[in-house]
Amino acid sequence: MSMTTKDIKRGPEKPGPAAGREEEAWPAAGPQRQMEDLPVYPIRTVAHLTGVDARRIRAWESQHGLLRPARTKGGHRLFSKRDLVLIQRIKRLVDEEGLSLQGVKLLIQMDPDLPR
Repeated sequence: MSMTTKDIKRGPEKPGPAAGREEEAWPAAGPQRQMEDLPVYPIRTVAHLTGVDARRIRAWESQHGLLRPARTKGGHRLFSKRDLVLIQRIKRLVDEEGLSLQGVKLLIQMDPDLPR
């Protein structure tokens, strides 16, 4: 089954001029940025690549609001390369630097270079 960007929807977005217009939802910073934002990895693959258990990834999304993966029409989560980087950063901050998830959330909100 072939999937297009129309089959994928992002989590809740901040209101703005592009909200609701799918063709403008992708960043306009060039092809490399678009490839980083293309959601292609299912949660099982993300768990394997990052070393973070799928249950933990789901909790970071639903309970703590740290992640916003895209969803297929069937509701399956799909993550981009930028999401992978964010997951690895969250893992490092929590496991190695001892930050709480609330602290990680504040840090992410203050860092303009991280995906939201």
